[in-house]
Amino acid sequence: MRRPAIGSSRTRVALRVATILVFAASLSACGKSPTKVFDALQEAARKGDAEAFATGFSAESQPFARALLALYASQYPAGSPSPRPLEQLTLSEAQSETIEGDKAKVVVAAKGGTPVTLIFVREGGAWKLDVRLTDKNARDLSPDDE
Repeated sequence: MRRPAIGSSRTRVALRVATILVFAASLSACGKSPTKVFDALQEAARKGDAEAFATGFSAESQPFARALLALYASQYPAGSPSPRPLEQLTLSEAQSETIEGDKAKVVVAAKGGTPVTLIFVREGGAWKLDVRLTDKNARDLSPDDE
């Protein structure tokens, strides 16, 4: 059986289809919306997966997330009765999402709770929760204490 020549129309069509499939797969791999990232953070929290939870934060915020989890672990050793803070983070639901370039706002609220705006940044094509920008946004929206 003879193979089609590289320049044949059948080969060109096959190459185009393969290119489209690779492009579509790459888009879907890094195409998690900020809301989906928030949902993944909650799922990691539900499972108690501290590593997956921490990697959902921006590079700048990861040391904070890891330190917070380490501090918690040191205060409540495994097997001792303790509140489970990661589980407490799973009670919120995303209400809205706004994307502007490489920053996004996701408004979340627990049932009956006050909405909170989380700020996400795009790093390496993936959305990550940024603690500093979330805090800055909250302070910018607070009324003056004077």
